[in-house]
Amino acid sequence: MTDRLTVAAPGRICLFGEHQDFLGLPVIAAAIDLHITVSATRVGGPQLRLDMPDIGDRDEFDPSSLLAPRNPRDYLRAAVNVLIKEGIEPPRVGTAS
Repeated sequence: MTDRLTVAAPGRICLFGEHQDFLGLPVIAAAIDLHITVSATRVGGPQLRLDMPDIGDRDEFDPSSLLAPRNPRDYLRAAVNVLIKEGIEPPRVGTAS
């Protein structure tokens, strides 16, 4: 098992039907020349640390308990809360993922 993971996802723009694809409705989308890359490194302990060098910010929290959002667009904490409410526990360091 590696201690580092890097993933990238392409960007897109919706010309018609923004957010409708999640509902199974028609969307006209086009690829754009942007993407997001996320890298993760296992550092030990239960804490999850998010470094955001593009906006000069950092967040650190324990992903095993419900979290208060830091701002209205705190999508990572919101996603962690959904996983907790669905009964999904994050893997721990030293355990199989």
